[in-house]
Parts: sequence; C-alpha cells; structure tokens
Amino acid sequence: MTGLLLPNTLPSEVARLLVEGCLRGRTDAIDNYDESRRSPNSWRGDARRRVRMVVWHITQGGLVSSLNWLTNPESEASSNDVISREGRVYNIVPGADAPWTNGPVCDHSGGHAIIAQAADRSINPNWWSYTIECVGMSRRGTAGSLTDAQTAALILRTAQACVEYKLSADSQHIVRHSHIDGCDRPHCPGYAQSEFVAWTGAVAAITGAWRGW
Repeated sequence: MTGLLLPNTLPSEVARLLVEGCLRGRTDAIDNYDESRRSPNSWRGDARRRVRMVVWHITQGGLVSSLNWLTNPESEASSNDVISREGRVYNIVPGADAPWTNGPVCDHSGGHAIIAQAADRSINPNWWSYTIECVGMSRRGTAGSLTDAQTAALILRTAQACVEYKLSADSQHIVRHSHIDGCDRPHCPGYAQSEFVAWTGAVAAITGAWRGW
C-alpha cells in the first residue's frame, strides 16, 4: 500500500505481515480470527460502555490455560481479545460489552487524562476499555516477549479498534495495564518502551492509511 510509512525499528517480518494485513482492509486485516469461545465474564453494554482506550495486557501463561481461565465463570476475569503465539485472535468478549480485565484504577501513571478521569469519577476503567491479552510472560521492560506474528496481530487489532471507536492512535488512547494499575500489575504487559513506541507508531500509520488521513 502506497503511503504506509511504518517505523523502521520494526522487525522485517512484522512489517511484512502488517503490509499484508493493511492491504486486506480494515474488516479483513486479521487473517486468523476466532469467535468460537465466549466468556460469561463481562458487563453487557449499556450507556456506561464507551470505548475510550485500548489496553494492552499479557497473560502470564499459555494459550490453553489462559483461555480456560478467562472463560471460566469462577475466575471473574476476561478480555475482549486473546492473541496466541501464532497470531490467532480469539475474541471472547464482544466489543459492545465491557470485559473484566483491568481492575480498579490504582497508582495510575501520570499524564493519562482518560485514566485520571475514570479515577476522579469512580468509573471502573473496564467500561472505557477495549482490552487485548497477548499470550506470554512479561519481560519487565525488556524486549522480546511477543512473536512476530503476535506483534503484527496486536498492532492490526489495535488499529481496527482505533478506527471502529474513533480513537487517536497515540499513547493517550493506547495504554498498558500498568498505566491503570501500578499497584498490583506494575509489569503488565512489560513491553520495552522502544517496542511500545514502535508499535503505537505502526498503529498510527495503519489507521491513517485506512482513514485516508
């Protein structure tokens, strides 16, 4: 796609997968998408459901155990999406519903106005979040926790959400779990800052191509 200027710090395989996904268009960008498993752990969408940010998480476990946990009523936990190591996206909570992923705001990082507003208004941030869990283990700020296929799927899925919910693709609207809960989840998802910058930059490039601006 002409005009798609991806960050040059992306691995070549990630860039290739992103170009392919972008060319398929926003609706079909994810080549490996699964809605066969649903979680009962969510709040049905109502007037409180307003997606204002995409929140990135990491599962701290494998695919099977993570899906089993996030779809188990006893866990009282879920996510909108779970992305496997192979880049398959499992949509277990529809975007219209609020997943039980973030927990309450606690010791949130400064500079995130949306999170601060949720805290000030005593709003559970799940109502305002589209959440994406990637299968893997946090590397606590060191790069390399995701595979290339997983990284590409995360970027494309985030771009889809940004367009669907009319979000700017920037660090105010794409946040880490640790930005919301610095008390209990200070290392979730644990991506390196260089990765976060490159990946959000790629989301911005793709949403710009799809939107035409």
